[in-house]
Amino acid sequence: RADPDLFIRPDPTLIRADVLPLLMRLLDEEQDRDILDSAMLALARSSDESTAQFVIDAVTPFLAHTERGVRCAATLSLGVLHSPRAIPTLSQILRDSSQGRSLAHATGPLDQSMRACAAIGLGLIDEPDSVDELCTLIDATRDSDDDLKGCAIAARGGA
Repeated sequence: RADPDLFIRPDPTLIRADVLPLLMRLLDEEQDRDILDSAMLALARSSDESTAQFVIDAVTPFLAHTERGVRCAATLSLGVLHSPRAIPTLSQILRDSSQGRSLAHATGPLDQSMRACAAIGLGLIDEPDSVDELCTLIDATRDSDDDLKGCAIAARGGA
């Protein structure tokens, strides 16, 4: 049996006072893509609904980063946050809408891997609105776009 003390989260005030500012400083100062994507994912994982908008605002600019891996980490971080507040942004990316392209500063179609990360992120949120988005994508996506469709199906739970 696992030790239950291993699963105790730190005090939320400690997270807000010490952890979140440190992760934000990394996002502001770092250039290394591995540190940036790890910091974004840690920021999302360390947050709760009371800090969700703060995280969304911090991560959204990275949707337009020059490195694909950082863009994907930013997209996935929105899902790791588990907040319904991230659904509109993830939906726009998933749909490859003009608003999604604007968020990513894309001049053409969004990268399929970024859209696949949006699908996974919506699956992590698992709210009715996110489930509806995934079902719509599954129905509308050609089987030849197997990576995107596969991620949407996996995010939906194999439906």
